Order: sequence, then C-alpha cells, then structure tokens
Amino acid sequence: MDFLDVTRRRNPKLIKAAFDLYDSGQIHQDTYVLDLDAIRLNSSQVAASAKKAGVQTYFESKQFGRNPLACQEVVKTGMKGTIAIDMEEVRSLHRSGVKVSHIGHLGQIPRGEAKYVLESVKPEVITVYNVEKARQISEVAGRQRPKQRLLLKVIGEDDIAYDTLGGGVYERDVVSVARKINDLPGVSVEGVTSYPGMRYNLKSRQVEPTPNFHTAVRCAERLRKAGLEINQVNAAGMNTASTMKILADNGGTHAEPGQALVGMTPLHAFSDEPEIPGMVYVTEIDHVEGSKAFAYASGFVANVTIGIWNPLVYGYIYALAGHDYDTLMSQRVILEPPVFPDSDPSFFMYLTLRQTPGTKLEVGQTVVAGCRAQVYRANSVKVAAVEGIQGGKPRLRGVYDRNGIKLEGPSDSPVS
Repeated sequence: MDFLDVTRRRNPKLIKAAFDLYDSGQIHQDTYVLDLDAIRLNSSQVAASAKKAGVQTYFESKQFGRNPLACQEVVKTGMKGTIAIDMEEVRSLHRSGVKVSHIGHLGQIPRGEAKYVLESVKPEVITVYNVEKARQISEVAGRQRPKQRLLLKVIGEDDIAYDTLGGGVYERDVVSVARKINDLPGVSVEGVTSYPGMRYNLKSRQVEPTPNFHTAVRCAERLRKAGLEINQVNAAGMNTASTMKILADNGGTHAEPGQALVGMTPLHAFSDEPEIPGMVYVTEIDHVEGSKAFAYASGFVANVTIGIWNPLVYGYIYALAGHDYDTLMSQRVILEPPVFPDSDPSFFMYLTLRQTPGTKLEVGQTVVAGCRAQVYRANSVKVAAVEGIQGGKPRLRGVYDRNGIKLEGPSDSPVS
C-alpha cells in the first residue's frame, strides 16, 4: 500500500533525512529508515487514546524490524509490553530487554520452546488453539503460582479466515475447551482473541469491527455465563489512536497497535490521523533499460492490504528518484512491487521502476519509497534508526538487521 504522497505531505523531513543519509554514505541501499521522533509522537497518541478508552495494549514491533531503539520510544509513552507472534520475535525482543507480554495470537509456541518461554520470558498471556497445546504448557508450568494465563483463539462461522493463519477453538466448543484447560495444573484461561478485530471499510470510509471481533465478544460472554473469570477480549487489527474507543465500545479490552506506530495503517492512507508516517525505504538504481529502471531491493516487502474490507487491487505504487534532493522530490515514478513466484521471497533482486511524464531514470539515482511494510519478513534489509528529524537535526543512532541486532562497519558485522 502506497504512503509516498502522505509522507511527502505530512513528514517531508523524513524523506530529506533518508536521502542525506544515503547520499553521505552513512547507510546502505535496501534500507528502511525509521523516524524515532515520529514513532515517539505516534506512540504517545496511541497510548493516550488507549488510556482514555480504558484499553490495555501489547504493541507490535515486527513491522519496523523489532528495532530496539524504536521499541524504547514506544515504552517511554507507557505501552510497556509487546506481542510476539513467533519464537524469532520472542528471542529478538527478550534479547533487547523489551518486555514480551503476549506470545502467540497468530500462532502457538512449539512444545520444545515452552520451558524457555515460561522460565525466561515469563509472558502475561500465551495464545493457544486447543487443549493439547495448553497441556504442553501445563507440563512445564507444573503447579507453579501464579498460573500461566492463556488466551483462546476463537473461531465463528462467519469469521474472516486466512489459510496461513488457520486454527483455533470453535465458538460452539469454547466452554468445554476452557473447562478442560482450567482443570490442568499451572494454567488458566484468561480470555479470548481473534484476528483481524477491525478493518477499514472503503465504502463507508470508517473503521468497523469484523465478525471475528463479535465472535470473541460472544465467546467471552458465554464463558462468563458458564462461571469462568474472563478478563481479556483481545481485538488486534487496525488499533490506532482513533479506533481505541471503537474497540472499547464494542466490548474489547486489549489492543495490539503496530502499523499505527509508524503511521501506516489503511486508515492513515485515506485520512489524516493523529499519527504521521514514520518509515521510508531507501535504495539505488542499478541499471536502466529504456523507460524502465531496476533498483536494488532483495529486502523489499510491500505488505498486501489485508486491513481493508473491500478489495483494493493495485499493480504498482510510487517512488521518488534523483541524484540530488530537489530532483528526487520532483520525480515521482512508478514502482512495481515484486511478485513472489512459487512463494519464494528470495527470487527477486530488483524493484522495477517506470518513468512517468517529465521524469528521467538514471543509473545511481537514489530511490525513496513510502509503503506499508513488514520488515521482519525482508531477507537482507537493514533498518536505520534516526532521531532529531522533527527538530531539523537528524542523527543516525544505529543500523540494525530485521531482528534488532545492531550492525557496524562496511561489512555490517553484528555488534556483540
């Protein structure tokens, strides 16, 4: 999803900083640049809105590469704990000293990882899809006190479902499954979750709860009526400063803001929200063939837009290209995101750029794009964390890999 025009209008200083850092050789091609000032601003808006609505948060950092400096800015605003969707993210965040509060949501922890999770990470809640997974956790927890709290991922007949994110407890079975889990030692059912909880409706131009959200609320009520203490209805998806009240009004208790922290949810593409764009992608044109150019991009990921109700099909987004900053800002060209043949994200080496009227693509030009990204999925990408952009004095704080490991020198060696 394209955020270039929004970024040019609402955070042009980020584009200037990214260009200057690349032009001066401080960062490499194929790098996402994070505006730490913008992330701090965005996080404060989200945190204040959540507090006002009475919503608790587990923030998500995978979109910006689990970057420790960005996470620190989020934590400063009062959102202390994170969600980790997989064990790679658990380790990345725990290594950086970030509190991992929720593990799972989009998946479950493997049985061999339960000991590390319970003894070292000690999350508030863990998502489970069934009694068997709860039993694996119980076997490690033993009769520990307090018990490890669990969330049930629940499924309704009309829910939005993705094959790659399948699984969960059917609504009709939720009470019996919860009772069986509560009979196990060392674990207890704390609440329910589903994804996506909310989506942006292109027709109404509003964020609306999904059937998944309503399923989670119904399941929570069924469990309460059955005598179980349920404290959490986790409604992740489209959690922004503007949607926290919607979440609370519809029965949600917990949110998991992620793209909002860099100002790039679908909502931000269609309206000016309290959050501003906080991330751009920088690379360089390698070669030109006629009206087409090819830029280094083995780590580029343009996230498909799953946060929108109505189909939004697009074959291209936009980028800026130029040898100098003035030319860059005047040359808006077409960028064609790579397709992953046979689900192989390592298949491509380049982005394809196409000239638009009045533009000229040349070898060596710097390229800047603003798009909805998922940095954790990018193979070779780097993440540059920059502070001082909003004050007009940008300073590179460090370059990291997609898992928050700091790199240094021309060889991008990990800093021990």
